[in-house]
Amino acid sequence: MESVLVRAQVPRSSLGHGEMGSVYLAHDDRLDRMVALRILHLHLMATGELRRRFEREAKLTARLDHPGIVALKPFDRGVD
Repeated sequence: MESVLVRAQVPRSSLGHGEMGSVYLAHDDRLDRMVALRILHLHLMATGELRRRFEREAKLTARLDHPGIVALKPFDRGVD
């Protein structure tokens, strides 16, 4: 599987795979902590609508604020 990695986040193990991408347990070198890293499948990056949907979902999720919800940190497009 090809994917674009977000800089400074090193995947350690797979947490799951879905229709749009994969989620990995990763180490964020900048913050020195473990994070969940969601990566859109590379073949979907070329599809503008799916890419926009992925970004919309990230922006909506970032607005959520609740103790039972993991906070979404800034996302990176990797390669445009």
